[in-house]
Amino acid sequence: MGNNHSRAAATFVLNKAEPIHRWYPYLEGYSSRLVEDIVMEIGPENIHTILDPFGGSGTTPLVASSHGIKSLYCETNPFMQQVIEAKINSVKRLRDSRTGSRYLKEFLKELESIPDQLCIDTATWDGFEKYFDLEVLVQLQTLKMKVEKITDPDTRSIALILLASVTVRASKMIRQGDLRFAKANEKKPDDKNIFANFITKIKTAIEDIENDACHPRVETIRLAEDARDIVMENKIDCVITSPPYLNGTNYIRNTKLELKLTDHIVTEKDLPMFHSKGIIAGINNVSSRMAPFEVPEIIRPYIEKLIPVAYDKRIPIMVAGYFHDMKAVIERLSHAMKDSGYFIMDIGDSQFAGVHIPTHEILVKICESYGFQLYDDVILRERRSKNGMVLSQRLLKFRLHKKTSPYEVFRSEAQNFMRTLPYKSEPYSGRNWGHPWHSLCSYHGKMKPAIAHFLVEQFTEPGDTVVDPLCGVGTIPLEACLQNRIGIGNDLSELAFCVSKAKLEKPDETNCLQVLNALHSYITREKQSSTIEAQLEKYKSFGFNGKLPDYFHQDTFREILCARNYFAPRIKTLSSAEAMVFSCLLHILHGNRPYALSRNSHPLTPYAPTGEFVYKNVVEHIKEKLNASFQKGNFDHYKPGKALCGDYKELGTHNISADAIICSPPFADSMRFYMQNWMRLWLCGWEEADYREADNIFLDQKQRRNFDVYVPFFKMCASILNPNGKVILHLGKTETIDMAEELSKRASPYFVEVYRGTENVQKIEKYGIKDKGKTIEHQYLFLMKK
Repeated sequence: MGNNHSRAAATFVLNKAEPIHRWYPYLEGYSSRLVEDIVMEIGPENIHTILDPFGGSGTTPLVASSHGIKSLYCETNPFMQQVIEAKINSVKRLRDSRTGSRYLKEFLKELESIPDQLCIDTATWDGFEKYFDLEVLVQLQTLKMKVEKITDPDTRSIALILLASVTVRASKMIRQGDLRFAKANEKKPDDKNIFANFITKIKTAIEDIENDACHPRVETIRLAEDARDIVMENKIDCVITSPPYLNGTNYIRNTKLELKLTDHIVTEKDLPMFHSKGIIAGINNVSSRMAPFEVPEIIRPYIEKLIPVAYDKRIPIMVAGYFHDMKAVIERLSHAMKDSGYFIMDIGDSQFAGVHIPTHEILVKICESYGFQLYDDVILRERRSKNGMVLSQRLLKFRLHKKTSPYEVFRSEAQNFMRTLPYKSEPYSGRNWGHPWHSLCSYHGKMKPAIAHFLVEQFTEPGDTVVDPLCGVGTIPLEACLQNRIGIGNDLSELAFCVSKAKLEKPDETNCLQVLNALHSYITREKQSSTIEAQLEKYKSFGFNGKLPDYFHQDTFREILCARNYFAPRIKTLSSAEAMVFSCLLHILHGNRPYALSRNSHPLTPYAPTGEFVYKNVVEHIKEKLNASFQKGNFDHYKPGKALCGDYKELGTHNISADAIICSPPFADSMRFYMQNWMRLWLCGWEEADYREADNIFLDQKQRRNFDVYVPFFKMCASILNPNGKVILHLGKTETIDMAEELSKRASPYFVEVYRGTENVQKIEKYGIKDKGKTIEHQYLFLMKK
């Protein structure tokens, strides 16, 4: 790319013709072409994650998304957050759901049928009416009410942003550097035709949403509001950003009309609550900042020059505060970024009262102190200040060079994970957060998907092989697959294996329907057979919380027996499509909602049933669950994995080369999981004798006698891990058993303990389960292969 950037690419001008980018004009922004050039210079194949710590209107995340690159952003202005979310995530959801622009087209028809003249004598807007002619304000308020009635939330979000994009134009204001009242001849006659301008914007958006050449492919995620609050470690490949310039611009006041329109403020008195957020770049930030801060030594000479000549005593404080805050951002980026990561920054220098502040030179020195090495400095354009001083806009390009060993990096990541516990923050803390396939089949003792999500995201890389030797229903390896890793899950339980296979070896929906048709034919043929009659007699007295026949209408029970006979004898050799269909049946076997085949029970543990005996057609209920499963979920980065069924000691025979082992063994003093899942295990082929022998087979009971059972576990882990391979264990501590301590001792011949952390869970929600066991703390044990 070198020095071939055009002057226009350094501004937002080119975005005015770019699909989606053009929805909201952002004076302070740069063009998509600038970001595109940077991405192509580095190579999209070398970038898995891009961060923009000053998100603005979302140019960087949108370009990243169009390349299929995961993007994250920070942005303190809540309106600009809405712009980013609407342009990327709302568009992506509309396209993925095939809703597209349907609701926007319906809304357009409604707008085109509204009379041109709206007769209202007066209108108020909490003091903001002074910025509009009366007829314009009436139209604006009418349009907002119309937007709020759009039923589809993503279409509504987009329409609101489009309305905001024509609000300043329709007002008495103009945005040229700062937002101010327009002078004579600075407004065009058609600027105030807000209806026509809004309709034009909607037509543009419809065209863009339907344009296959420019659509977002990957969602963007807000990492934090303030870039100084970033807590991520070693995850970002590339940062492309333009920090606020040190020029006194009030970025909040510049969007006050949009902030009002989108209900983030009521009156102008609410604006100061946003001034104190983000880095100090303007005078108003200074007046809101009460806490003293240390002035970086590197800028003291400039402050000393400014103090006697500054026309406002806050200017030296603003300059000192700017570099203090930028230093904090750069320090956070040095943690969040990977070694050899790219940091590309668009920045301009400043002057105040004739004192030149070489922002780029100062930031280069700050960056160098945190391991960033400048490899290119491109002048994008030159500009002149009001006093005639020549200033420049530059593109600074850095590579990060960390002086840390794999052990130190791992330890830093572990410390950060335990300090932040990211799965406890919204939206991850929500009870139902996670990919819908995590709920493919209910399972007692399943790890919270958000925990698995962050363990995979923060401790592994795209393309890594992540193994869970005790995977249950595959929560950890599924998260690995969803994040472009190869997830491998192993479990001794046939129930766990079957559900994991469906998740990790994602079958084609058409193949699943073919399996379902074959099952239907088998049930139709066999449900009145002598074999089923004999099994009705055999199992009439079998069960634990209740007898099997007590749970089902007899005709439903016949069909369940047929399905058991169809799948169970060959469960370890089922295809992924057969595993998916059988997993759907396992899920609907019992529960407390209409989907369940049983009388009213519990979806996790089949407590004694209540209620009427009602016939439920097995195939029809499986089909409903199957259809629901394939209608939900984002598989943009899904990489197929593999499920295995067997003893973890045998994993070494499968020619696995693992980068990380992430696992949640049965907690100390845990309940008998096979008893909590007894009915589903029966459906998988268990007979009465299997329950009697289970204590001698399954780890949850064997470890009660002696934790030495983990010695072969760690030996196996060491045998399949690559050099510097990681083991991360999610454990449960009781009043009497420190599980992390016990396992760390058994791991010591093969692994070095890197870090250990705890989370108190004594007040954890029970979700209707009567007995949550004796766990008082969740423990995380981080190990590295010797």
